[in-house]
Amino acid sequence: MPRTVRNFWVEVEIDGRRTRLRGGPARKDGGLNITIYQRDRGTIVPVLDIIGFVKADLETLVLTILPKPAWSFVTQREEDE
Repeated sequence: MPRTVRNFWVEVEIDGRRTRLRGGPARKDGGLNITIYQRDRGTIVPVLDIIGFVKADLETLVLTILPKPAWSFVTQREEDE
């Protein structure tokens, strides 16, 4: 982790990647938006949004997880059946 961490720091490990995705906001009042996509019958569709923002105290990070309307998670086990 770097010496300069603002209000939060994110590290993401993705299977098959050599390095982690990592980072944080440039400003102390920064936030984050993450969209997770999934392949569904040959089409790539967004299934989940993660939105983060900092409250006025600049110390409390609020995370909201929003499933997309037509989301469905397919596990590896379900694909193998």
